[in-house]
Amino acid sequence: MTNYWKSLVQMAFGWGTLPKDLIKSLYVANGLITAADYKDITGEDYAAATPGK
Repeated sequence: MTNYWKSLVQMAFGWGTLPKDLIKSLYVANGLITAADYKDITGEDYAAATPGK
């Protein structure tokens, strides 16, 4: 199921309709995509982009 969510998030992020903060708070925090997926999609390390992680 992760690949499905990763594809959707990647597409929406590429279109500019999904900000990084929302990806972190909604998709990664709820386990729909992994921190590695976040890095693949945004190019940023999830831990470095998230204070306190």
